[in-house]
Amino acid sequence: MGDDLRTKAYRNDLDVYKGIAIIAVVLYHMGLAKSGYLGVDVFLVINGFLIIPSVIKKTEAGEFRYFSFLWKRLVRLMPVLLICLLVCLCTGFFGMLPDDFENLSEQIFASSVFSNNILQAITTKNYWNVANDFKPLMHTWYIGIIAQFYAVFPLAAVLLKKIADKFKKNYVLMMKVAMAAVAVLSLLLFLLPVTSAGNKFYYLPFRLFEFLAGGLAAMCFKPGVLSDRMKKTVSGIKIASLASVAVLLFYGIIFVDFRHLGSEIVPIGAKNIVSNVLILPNWLLVTGTALFTAVLVFGGKELNPSLSRKNPLAVIGRRSYSIFLWHQILLAFYRYFIAVEFEVLHLIILVLLTAGLSELTYRFVEKKEIKTAVLLGAGVPALAVVVVLSLMIYMNAGVVRDVPELDVSVKNASRSMHSAYCDRVYKYDKDFADTSGKIKVLVVGNSFARDWGNILLESEFADRIELSYSFSFSESLLPRITGCDYLFVYMDKADVPSYVWGAVDENRVFGIGTKNFGESNGIIYAKRFRTDYFDTRIKLSEPYIELNREWKNVWGGNYLDLISYVSDENNTVNAFSDDNRLMSQDCHHLTRAGACYFASRIDFNDIFGVE
Repeated sequence: MGDDLRTKAYRNDLDVYKGIAIIAVVLYHMGLAKSGYLGVDVFLVINGFLIIPSVIKKTEAGEFRYFSFLWKRLVRLMPVLLICLLVCLCTGFFGMLPDDFENLSEQIFASSVFSNNILQAITTKNYWNVANDFKPLMHTWYIGIIAQFYAVFPLAAVLLKKIADKFKKNYVLMMKVAMAAVAVLSLLLFLLPVTSAGNKFYYLPFRLFEFLAGGLAAMCFKPGVLSDRMKKTVSGIKIASLASVAVLLFYGIIFVDFRHLGSEIVPIGAKNIVSNVLILPNWLLVTGTALFTAVLVFGGKELNPSLSRKNPLAVIGRRSYSIFLWHQILLAFYRYFIAVEFEVLHLIILVLLTAGLSELTYRFVEKKEIKTAVLLGAGVPALAVVVVLSLMIYMNAGVVRDVPELDVSVKNASRSMHSAYCDRVYKYDKDFADTSGKIKVLVVGNSFARDWGNILLESEFADRIELSYSFSFSESLLPRITGCDYLFVYMDKADVPSYVWGAVDENRVFGIGTKNFGESNGIIYAKRFRTDYFDTRIKLSEPYIELNREWKNVWGGNYLDLISYVSDENNTVNAFSDDNRLMSQDCHHLTRAGACYFASRIDFNDIFGVE
């Protein structure tokens, strides 16, 4: 991706590198190359290589026009993106459940204003979260970050030019020094262990060193200054760098479980989250990829391999922007509507669909010189429609039709209506009152613990207990721990702090069981026109089965095996309650119908020792 500039010195090798990078990215999102996400780092370096010298050269000559520059970048990025946003909007309207459509509309809006990286950093926070696999536009964070670079870097370049002119200094030299200094600062920010992985991945300041590495690689070479011997040495280094980039991008393939292609499920509450953990730490993978790519792009055409435009990788590289946009949209909708894991035939079909759509948008949109009149007359109104519709859908909580399965109608729609039910237990985060005769119950843990709180509140014991809730343990919680009659926790028994066991009867401490209703309600909702819709059963995810088995073993008789109430001998669970309501709105947390279902089947008399 990046500007496909047509000049006499056009470098087909850059297209080859982009081709390698986009293949890695696609394989990563398919679940086939765990280190393939590093392909984006290759794109960032190439972007810096292509954009920075041009901006500096024109600024030095007094020819740079900021808004003209931004308009050209907008014309490059927006047309294909707009088509993709429209496709996502239409697909979501006809097929997605409200909560998912609300999230999609939020991402459509953010993508249309080049800020999905900021949205991702605020919401998902973690690029490797499996939830991202179901988001058709999660990958447009990249477009946001390069657009922000396009907006910020030229302003800095122009400002430095004014300073250089005022003090009669060498502008280009000042730019090189400033770029090197900022690159070092950005790299240090990226390496700081106290910064969250999400911030490092999504925010421009942590990525600037990659853009600037490409820019410095372009600016620090002067044609004709290298001897033939030095050129051979540089050529050897470049070959080694290419091999290194290829290894970094694709060595993650050896970690793939080819029996289960697709999303890697990490159970909520699992102790050792290994999703995307590779032999090398991420900071080393990213910095290594940026460094080797900077070496690859270094120099002019005379220092780089003369490759044919018909080279298959170069052909793919020129289409990398379209491929980048389409592949995740197709993969995410497949996961949402059809299956979390991929069948080989379906993967082939998805690859062919990506190739076909990418070829169409490349030939008839990217390559076409779209006139300003067309952009203003058609593109801007279309973008305005997308922005307005996405905002309207978001404000209406994604509800565009009645969904009786979730007790949702167009008339009663409200934002956060699903999370509000799970989170109502937060209001019980308080000390026990002196309520005589009531059973004092303390629940500790994450949202799965809050689900248990809701089960209690929907049970026949709701009026006989006094509920207290805390998200986590701390010594300040000791008064509640010592004062409770029963303690329920969602965690491994070994993780319960030692001070708890001395403060409460161990026989009255229970482990809350995990639960799972698949990974995508879209797969269920897609069957809504079938007569057996409400009989749908979902295959339990193996990692949840394993976690349930592990916790059941360590907790023994004090384990609340919730899965046993909904699963059968084939490890499938019912998606709907007895009154045809979805048990979970997001496959993990309970709806009111789900909480009532469990409450009606659990023997609370046995738990609370009541005859």
